Amino acid sequence: MSKPHVLIAISTYEGHAHCREEWIKNTVALAGSEHDIIVLWNGGGNPSKYFPKNWKIRHISERADELPIHHLGRKHRWLRQYFLKRKKYTHFFMLESDNFPPPKTIEKFLEYDKPVISAVYFINAETSFTAHIPNPIDDPARRKRLSERYGAEHLGKSMYIVRRDYIPSVWGIQGEEGRLWKIHDLLPQRGLVKVLGAGVGSVLIRREVFDNIDFRTYDEKSDTRQFTDFNFYWDCNRQGIPVYVDTDTIIDHIHEEDEISGKDKWFSLSERKFTRLTQIGDKDA
Repeated sequence: MSKPHVLIAISTYEGHAHCREEWIKNTVALAGSEHDIIVLWNGGGNPSKYFPKNWKIRHISERADELPIHHLGRKHRWLRQYFLKRKKYTHFFMLESDNFPPPKTIEKFLEYDKPVISAVYFINAETSFTAHIPNPIDDPARRKRLSERYGAEHLGKSMYIVRRDYIPSVWGIQGEEGRLWKIHDLLPQRGLVKVLGAGVGSVLIRREVFDNIDFRTYDEKSDTRQFTDFNFYWDCNRQGIPVYVDTDTIIDHIHEEDEISGKDKWFSLSERKFTRLTQIGDKDA
């Protein structure tokens, strides 16, 4: 059996500048001396000044009449074609430019010898629901807390609540049904797990998977738009190609808003600056 030859395919732009320096260091370690890297850039300026000289850099222009979702799909299709034209490559590792896989991730995934295998990373997901806000007239302390949280004018009424959660970028599969995982789906399942899909931020794909599958953004039977990751995994499932995640490979996914907000900052244990634990606990009760 011939030695695997992996192409690391990266679609990026100026918007990931917030983590680019550290990400390049991590990606150099990921590639080592064994794997090649192609970067497809759609930002302005000269991208070669950002990346190592031994990385292959190509530029793709945006179109004025093109939605961002379709531009991303066109970039993914370009990378697929670049890979397929170069017969020496046996595997395609798609990497997003804000994902930080451990250095030996590709070697570990190659040892699994699966058609499609992904790492786990977390995404910001928006969830919404309708909740009835109690109006506990006989409990003044609780009523005060609820008033502070929701506003006194909303007590005793229903509210439409929208919140953002960090969830694994994984669509689980159970029988003939699938859904996005929550954290409680991820934790009990260790190692290699068969799933419907898992994002395309850090995924290894064998060459033959691309024989009949492309990266598309439209549903083939309607005008419904959908990102390439879900459509890719949907097509794999329909064609009987098994998809796996390695739940022991959980990687950093650096969101710019996390750095701006400072919510991931560590605090000093020598100074008690976090003084509202009781109030926060009350709000969550």
